[in-house]
Amino acid sequence: MSEPSFLTRSSMLRAPWDAIDAWGHHVDGDGYDAGLTSTCRALPLPLRQPLADDQDAWLGHIDPRCTTVTGNSQ
Repeated sequence: MSEPSFLTRSSMLRAPWDAIDAWGHHVDGDGYDAGLTSTCRALPLPLRQPLADDQDAWLGHIDPRCTTVTGNSQ
């Protein structure tokens, strides 16, 4: 089995106020992560604190108003 590689993906979505803010993403297939379920969540921007592993680093490139409030993002 080869070493797993990790990829972070982000999306920007305008959602109605009553949209769900958390959901589970189940991985199908036969890879190393088959059968796992990740908990996903949507957060309003700007964030009040940075995400793990600098996942918020590029939010300010979408719109400067989306930059994480603490200024700890890149």
